Amino acid sequence: MTTLRRLAFSPPTTRSVALLASLLGAAAFAAKLPADAPERPPAVDVTPSEPAPTDAAPAADAAPASPVAPIAEPIHGAFVGDEWRYPNHNILVRWLTDIVAIPTGFVTWSPQDAATFALISGGTLALMIGETPGDVYVQRWAHETFGLRQTRFTFWYPATDVVIWSVLGATGLGLYAYGWMFDGDDYMEAISIIVEAFSVAQVFHVLPKLLIGREGPMDGNGNAIVYGPTHSISLYPAGTPSGHAASLYAVMGAISMYTDNGWLLAGMHAFGAFFCTMMLIDDYHFLSDILWGASMGYAVGQWTVRHRSKHWHDTTPGYPVRIVPMVDLKNGAAALALGFAF
Repeated sequence: MTTLRRLAFSPPTTRSVALLASLLGAAAFAAKLPADAPERPPAVDVTPSEPAPTDAAPAADAAPASPVAPIAEPIHGAFVGDEWRYPNHNILVRWLTDIVAIPTGFVTWSPQDAATFALISGGTLALMIGETPGDVYVQRWAHETFGLRQTRFTFWYPATDVVIWSVLGATGLGLYAYGWMFDGDDYMEAISIIVEAFSVAQVFHVLPKLLIGREGPMDGNGNAIVYGPTHSISLYPAGTPSGHAASLYAVMGAISMYTDNGWLLAGMHAFGAFFCTMMLIDDYHFLSDILWGASMGYAVGQWTVRHRSKHWHDTTPGYPVRIVPMVDLKNGAAALALGFAF
């Protein structure tokens, strides 16, 4: 039986909320608007007005030189290519193929992609393991810093979910209707692909959550015990990864590929950081749940636009991330920096 913990901690300290938000900042990043598919330039008349005489007869089977620049080929992989882009298939077909194409696409990863995946996965796993996982220490720090859920303002309630997802859904429906009424196919495509990314994120967060069966911060004594699939149904929707973070960041990842408006991106990611921070201090999810969900959701959102939008023709596999070594000679320190292009 799931019970709400009431643990005693030392009085709250004066640490800033910004410190906690900075822990979650790794999940908040944006990608620049991709260029539309290169247009074919008009054919150029390459026939000279007065051809020079020549004794050599042209070969009968020689192919004429094409004055048209070729369009970039799509990335190779299962269910990937122009034939799988919007509007060639409906959203259900694209959703089903996404579920296969995304996990099997690891064969197209570059070394940087693999290293990024290992870095994010390793950091997430490090917070989950141990007799007292790092997640539990972070949660205790949040309680000491901000107070227990019962003693302060709380952002997350069941009604919060209803409000947030209703506003996002109504906005998307309104934009789709606008595109349908005023022949704005780009609006219809964007909403279709955003909904597709959101739907794919549901599959990729629910499956591991049911297999892992991990306690949430408000379950048991808050020790993040992993039971496996035998307890996953009774613990649901608590567990790892966070479905809230995966869903929101799938939408954000897709939107970030459709706009280069700096103010929109900044506002979007500021809201994402607040959203995730409140999930942690309101005992909805552990830090690793949030990092896993947000990173996965954002990658799914960007992948969906890159491989399903009719405007995108990319020949470079992988996600827009870079791992760069950093050396501080003055202080004698070295580190790896994880960067996201935006």
